[in-house]
Amino acid sequence: MTSTLLTNLVAGWKLDGNSNDVLGVHNGTDTAITYSSANGILGEGAGFNGSTSKIEVGAVTFGTVMSLSFWLKGTPNPSSFFLDSTGSRVFLWFGTNQISGYSWGGATTGGIAITFGSGWNHFVFVGNGTTMQLYQNGVAIGSPIAFVPTSITTTILKIGSRYTDDFELNIPADEIYLWNKALSLSEVAELYNGGLANTWPFSNGIQIDIDGVDKTDTVDWRSVRKSEVLSKESDNLEFRIKNYGTKTYQPSLGESVVMSNEGTKIFGGVIVEMREQMDGLAKFIQVVCKDYSELLDQQLVSKTYQNMTVNAIIADLISSFSTGFTVTNVACPVMIDNVVFNYLTISKCLQKLTDVLGTYEWYVDYDKDIHFFLSTSVLSPFNLTDTSANFVYKSLTLKKDTSQIRNEIILRGGEITAETTRTEYTDGDGTKVQWPLANKFASIPTVVVNGVTKTVGVDFLNEDTDFQCMWDYNSQSLRFTAGNTPIAGTRNVAVTGYPQYPLIVIKRNEASIALYGVHQYIITDKTIKTLDSASARADAEVARYANPTESGQFITYVDGLKAGQYININSTIRGVNQSFKIRSITTTLYTPTTFAYNVNIETSNDIGINDVLSKLLITNPADQITVGASEVVQRFYGFDESATISDTLSAPTHTSPPYLWGTGTWGFSTWG
Repeated sequence: MTSTLLTNLVAGWKLDGNSNDVLGVHNGTDTAITYSSANGILGEGAGFNGSTSKIEVGAVTFGTVMSLSFWLKGTPNPSSFFLDSTGSRVFLWFGTNQISGYSWGGATTGGIAITFGSGWNHFVFVGNGTTMQLYQNGVAIGSPIAFVPTSITTTILKIGSRYTDDFELNIPADEIYLWNKALSLSEVAELYNGGLANTWPFSNGIQIDIDGVDKTDTVDWRSVRKSEVLSKESDNLEFRIKNYGTKTYQPSLGESVVMSNEGTKIFGGVIVEMREQMDGLAKFIQVVCKDYSELLDQQLVSKTYQNMTVNAIIADLISSFSTGFTVTNVACPVMIDNVVFNYLTISKCLQKLTDVLGTYEWYVDYDKDIHFFLSTSVLSPFNLTDTSANFVYKSLTLKKDTSQIRNEIILRGGEITAETTRTEYTDGDGTKVQWPLANKFASIPTVVVNGVTKTVGVDFLNEDTDFQCMWDYNSQSLRFTAGNTPIAGTRNVAVTGYPQYPLIVIKRNEASIALYGVHQYIITDKTIKTLDSASARADAEVARYANPTESGQFITYVDGLKAGQYININSTIRGVNQSFKIRSITTTLYTPTTFAYNVNIETSNDIGINDVLSKLLITNPADQITVGASEVVQRFYGFDESATISDTLSAPTHTSPPYLWGTGTWGFSTWG
């Protein structure tokens, strides 16, 4: 969204290190000007020394309708000039606590009382051809004054001194702009920006909506900080709400927050934390938001999926265990033979799928749509070179790290059922009724004693009187019921079934081992119950971490990067030409209209503490819970309700004198 402040702009001097015009037309020449952040309301500003400082600009045309905007810090010396010119006269000079004179084209106004103080003040002069109105810090000072100028063109316009090079300005100035139009009240407010200032190109597109209402003017822009990471964590947004003076707005926990830049949504989530902060006598409210994945994890998933594509699994997860989310950008047709989610959040389910597949990533966008994609398929909108000028050159750092190498993966899965039966034998002695079994059978085994097949029930589930022997899966034991004790004999008791055994897979990368030695790593995931699944998971892990991690970071002011994208760095000076994955981005506001991005990159998934904790949350302890097919879930709900019950009883009256007891027996009767 383009600001109307760009319309009819004649010149603009941001004073960030020089006095160049933002339009490149009216560049200035500096004399004894000190540029520094201490002298600037935004970035750097110009320091005037009160004796020799000035900025000279060539010819500037002032029409009959003009507006002038600038910032000053502190109180100017009486009789010092902010503007003056040779040739056709334009001037603005100060008196003691006042604007003593402002003039061009024969029209002059002055004697306007001003309180300067020691801090920054924003001044805007708006002339509409018939009147002049002064604004200080977004507020009109007095009423409009008659002011009817003619159009003129200066020979030399001087900033910070009189045209005779005396009566110089003695305080810092910043962000000076000139228009040949009368600014509206909303444009004046946009320039003031709640005391935070605005700067060319006057983008008014950075906006923060809370619960659907624009609250940008209440936000301290210097406090805005957004953290965007890969799929293992939520994106965060933090900022401070000004809560002092006339600013009384206070947000609430759980309210939605949307931040936009030029109409494009760059964050969407909910408020999860608020805390009060004092800065001197000013109160602020620190607001912490998490993206919509916070809402994604309100229910736990307990479900098994077999022979389904990832697309279908995610679609079912979202429709069954969430509300308000879509799967438009889920793109993974890979078939999964078996995956079990035991009381996991949806985020952990999605992360588990990416771990199984190895080459996929996921995130929730700011419109509540799930993205699940092949990580190598998303490229950044720009790359970095020695001459690209799209990043802060000295901020780029690169490093290599062998601490994350895993070139031999040992995967310990769940228990797998053999495809063929196994028989174990034992000796009866005529008295022994219970035997431990060497094998853990997957289902009820067949029991044969002296060549006769016995009926077998499940211990603690079936009745002894109905079966000749009882099998206990958990304790791996067999017990004969009363009257069915095996007689003495050699190997006369045979138990046959399909045994279960631990699933263990080992995968190695021999090339990596040859270069770096053996680096073992064990994964325990008891929900993996097939050899194919275990092999695929181990393959993905060893492929991902067989080589050293190369990582780095850089700072850029260019929009468009996202976590998960791949960006190429081609630097002859650094001796690198390689693609890196963007791991995380921390965003701050460099100015009220410009973002600064601190970007972290890597060549593979660097396993830091957050990843370790994330994997622990994925696999322990919920994944290790075995949900039996016969489990019954009993749900108990608490209600905070009350009810009022009333009843009316009829008591018949006995009235027969001489007031004797009635004929009825004990009951609800009274004396008549």
